[in-house]
Amino acid sequence: MALKLAECMRTHGVPDFPDPQGGGGFGIEASSGGNGGSVSVDGHTLNVSTPAFQKAMQDCQKYQPQGPPTSGAQLAKIKQGALKMAACMRAHGVTNFPDPKVETGPGGRGIAVSIGSQAAAGGAGRLNPSSPAFQNAQKICMPLMRVGPKAQKAGG
Repeated sequence: MALKLAECMRTHGVPDFPDPQGGGGFGIEASSGGNGGSVSVDGHTLNVSTPAFQKAMQDCQKYQPQGPPTSGAQLAKIKQGALKMAACMRAHGVTNFPDPKVETGPGGRGIAVSIGSQAAAGGAGRLNPSSPAFQNAQKICMPLMRVGPKAQKAGG
């Protein structure tokens, strides 16, 4: 399924989308920002805000991994972590960091966390993920978003 996703993404306008590694899956890490953010797929960074990427994601949705449905309790825990992370970011110098929007994906599977566009929409200004204040706050606060056995407490 992961190989079909990679092939579909390349055919639909994202030519640098990588093939899955030996295990047949992808290692994906997302970062957000006022401009839409990026996703790192097996160490290869892709800009998710481009129209080509957005269209390819829609066109290739049938090949995206489908995990089990997200329970209400799981969603509540993730929302709680996202709100704590946002409050931490504001407390650590990113005063215009908005509360994230957390929702389930299609069919109640997966999680979508939206951050960047709300700051601009609320008139608070755009986030600058490359600023020293943002970088420092992110290092301290991002562990609050993680749930499960590897969750950590933010310091400071």
